[in-house]
Amino acid sequence: MADPDKKVVKLHAVPNVGQALPEEKAEERHGESRGESQGESLAAYCDRNCENILDSYNNTLDSGALLESLTNHELQYIRNLSLARNELEFYQCISISLRHMGFSEYSFSRLGCAEELPIPIVTMPKEMNEVYFEHGFYEHDLALQYAQKNDTPIFLSGIRGHISTIPFKIEVIKCSKEAYKLLDSYGYKDFFFIPIRAGNGNNKVMLAVATKDHDTRNFHNLIKSNTAKLISFARAIDFVGTKKYSDVFLGKSESRKIILNPRPLEILRLIGPGDMKLIDAADMLGISKFSASRHISAAKQIFDVQTTTGAVYCATKQGLIDEK
Repeated sequence: MADPDKKVVKLHAVPNVGQALPEEKAEERHGESRGESQGESLAAYCDRNCENILDSYNNTLDSGALLESLTNHELQYIRNLSLARNELEFYQCISISLRHMGFSEYSFSRLGCAEELPIPIVTMPKEMNEVYFEHGFYEHDLALQYAQKNDTPIFLSGIRGHISTIPFKIEVIKCSKEAYKLLDSYGYKDFFFIPIRAGNGNNKVMLAVATKDHDTRNFHNLIKSNTAKLISFARAIDFVGTKKYSDVFLGKSESRKIILNPRPLEILRLIGPGDMKLIDAADMLGISKFSASRHISAAKQIFDVQTTTGAVYCATKQGLIDEK
């Protein structure tokens, strides 16, 4: 059991994606750039936008230009998530996007926060999460320990396989085995963990996804076709959460300033005030003018505008870049 004097972190339950949302006029909610029809729900809009993102990914994979376009797909996810009005809708948008990839459950955690652990975002059953924390499984979670030191995604089944070969009955091994029994009892055969560096430079964040009652082989095949999307999506969650919902998304002492911006947004931020030319912005970022132009073109397409000024306006209005 965990130390009774140790503070137990409460979980932030993510509501069902079908839950009704408050009705407001579209232009009051998300501005002119949203591009949705009058009366379209946030869930329907996210559904439609996710289909477009996945189609774009498939086209990119066919063209063999995946690496160059990852940042632009990240921006598309950022734009999609940024349309939420509050953290409730933000969590719903995350669920919808992951559902389109085939995942029924997820959690998103900030790691290595020294003073007070930020509230994890989870969709797994409340009772399971309570046992996970109350029995001290969190303190001995090898996936979290791995994520703090590594950037490579990993399967829970890989960690479990390694643990099964260790003969020692130390506390971390005992807790890990008990935690895996808990997951099995709720139908979670495997998880996939995506650790990335936090956009504010404060240690790591980690997205974990699962599909309940999926056998391991099918789950691994699902991950194989979605790994690049999940990495981009994890970055998008961290960016929007830090930028728009820092009071509930970050620890109290964490920096609110993002130092790892997607390239299209970084270029829009630099040239937005009008006192820096594109070639100068490209030089500052260490990329060619041609690459910078491609990022601008991608931003205009994602924000559905014809001009760079329009892209700057939309990105600013949605809170993705700061006003000067």
